Amino acid sequence: MKIRYDILPLLAATWLMVSCSSDVPEDESAGQSTPLHLMPAISSLLEVSPWSAARGAGDAPVSWGTRASYETTKLPTGYVAFQALHPDANASLTTIGAFLTPDAANAVCSFAYQSDNDWSSTVPLTEGQKYYIYGFMPHYAGDGATITSLNGTGGSDYANGAVITIPDFSTITTADVCAVAGVRKGGGDERITALKDNLVLGQFDYLVAAEGENTIFVLLRHLYASLRFRLNIDREYHRLRSIYVTKIELEAMDIPGSGTLTITLNANDDGDDPVTSTFTPGGGAPQDLSITLYDAHPTEGDYTPDNKPGMDLPELTPEDFLGCFAPGQCSSFRFKSTYDVYDRKGNLIRQQCTAENTFSIPTISGMTAGDVYTLHITVKPTFLYVLSDPDLDNPTFEINE
Repeated sequence: MKIRYDILPLLAATWLMVSCSSDVPEDESAGQSTPLHLMPAISSLLEVSPWSAARGAGDAPVSWGTRASYETTKLPTGYVAFQALHPDANASLTTIGAFLTPDAANAVCSFAYQSDNDWSSTVPLTEGQKYYIYGFMPHYAGDGATITSLNGTGGSDYANGAVITIPDFSTITTADVCAVAGVRKGGGDERITALKDNLVLGQFDYLVAAEGENTIFVLLRHLYASLRFRLNIDREYHRLRSIYVTKIELEAMDIPGSGTLTITLNANDDGDDPVTSTFTPGGGAPQDLSITLYDAHPTEGDYTPDNKPGMDLPELTPEDFLGCFAPGQCSSFRFKSTYDVYDRKGNLIRQQCTAENTFSIPTISGMTAGDVYTLHITVKPTFLYVLSDPDLDNPTFEINE
């Protein structure tokens, strides 16, 4: 099953960003540029009980795709290979930002998605030296991320942990916001789906190989809560009409537009979760902020008998869309769909229609990092004038609890 994203902004952010960037001159003593590969696993999302307190007795981890294909006992409990949660590689195009401390504490390295669960970059490394790797996702050029050691003094103290600060971070986003919760060096033909040794939370050290491939297995832990929308079409209505969705937008109402995201990482040898995070809203009046979950970008020239722009809503297997938000900052939302309608013979009978649903989740403030609430949306008609009439009714997008 695929979670869909609007990926064009992410693509723009990842192209050509495969090195370390900094606002200060690069250290001339840094080692030679070395290809480095990150292969992540990610914590499962936790499905919260409908319209109730965030973590109910029936809550269970959620991952999409064929989870069994990606599970391994070498991962911490609740973690799966990245593909298990985000099986559509094209929808997973985002960057991982990583500080290779202590040498490169002034520069964040951008690892761009390539293929087959591989994020790569070319970074200055010194052979045989130990680094401590602290990072986050997504990283965009110019995001202003900085790092300090856990006690603020820098240097070798990075062995104990770090604090990453990202200013002006969006309150609501299409990206799955995560922190690096542990790393381990990979070897030989080892892959995240076939680990030979345990990948443990709280360990961040990495020794650069003198030769051969430098692969690092990475654990990613969610920092935001999320809403998942599952769209399908009513079976009886689908006998007469097809709905092609061309755009989906999610608007959070009366929220701070951005804030400072602070990620604290406590290195440990006990396998404990090392991540804590806070989101501190910025100044300014609350506002309504919209994100695009899906956009087919149709134009007039796209509409031909053999080409129907957008996504044909299915009856049985819903399409999934994910929007993420800073915990405790959002409570009211507007879900807007733009769609085209075709009759059972494939004739376009209504174009670029819109449907809006406004909803509030009373206990959404109780949702924490990694929680997901799912809303099922079924397209149903209000009425059809005449079954043989090419004019369409006004279908409604009905949210089901």
